Amino acid sequence: MLSSPRHSYKYRPGRRFRGISRRLLLSCGIALGLPATAGAQGSAAENGEQAAREEILRLLRQSPPDVAGLDAALARLGAAEAARAARARAAALAAAAPHLLHDPSDIPAGNPEGALTLVEFDDLDCPPCRALAPTLDRLLRQDRRIRLVHKDLPILGPASEFAARAVLAAARQGAYLELRARLMAARAPVSAALVAREAAALGLDPARLARDMADPAIARKLAANRALAAELGIDTVPSLVVGGEIVQGAVGMDDLRAALASAGG
Repeated sequence: MLSSPRHSYKYRPGRRFRGISRRLLLSCGIALGLPATAGAQGSAAENGEQAAREEILRLLRQSPPDVAGLDAALARLGAAEAARAARARAAALAAAAPHLLHDPSDIPAGNPEGALTLVEFDDLDCPPCRALAPTLDRLLRQDRRIRLVHKDLPILGPASEFAARAVLAAARQGAYLELRARLMAARAPVSAALVAREAAALGLDPARLARDMADPAIARKLAANRALAAELGIDTVPSLVVGGEIVQGAVGMDDLRAALASAGG
């Protein structure tokens, strides 16, 4: 999973540990979670992880601990766990493909019949999402093979929720992509006033927009987007799904093209 943590927003906070403290914490976690014996029926990959854990325990029992050996064993375990996570992520993406790529309620940008589908989870009030928008627009202009599906994921509060409801409601007046683009390009944070001003500029019926925003179907659509993000382990906006990979953050054009190339594009 590619990521740019300085250019994204997470909504499930975590902690990071470095150096020997991280090694000791990780080792303690391994020791607490280690079964008494290795699972003889596990896959080769699972057995490889188990062997790495047992090696870490053996090294921890030494006095003094073999720090270099621990580092090497932890690296092996980390690589095995990363490979397992990648396999699980690919399986989750494959299982979610109908809702992720072909939900009839989504309105794609770019080429609706494009051979390459790029899915973006974003928040209309998220500065990194706004920073990524021009790059995505440029990519769509340059490559007509790409079909871009937006999954509105309002995670930054009531204003985000209001804006997401507004763009989904605007779809019923044929202006989903247009209102979304105007809100993304705005310099001010999203607000009811901003939404009203941009909707008026597009000639939308304000009374109908308000009624449609209150439709339970809009709430269900946003709930489905949240459930899909949770299913895929996406906790950051913006997040892009490209083939079997999830790219996090306001990445540049080179990173986007590299991810598309890896996906067969």
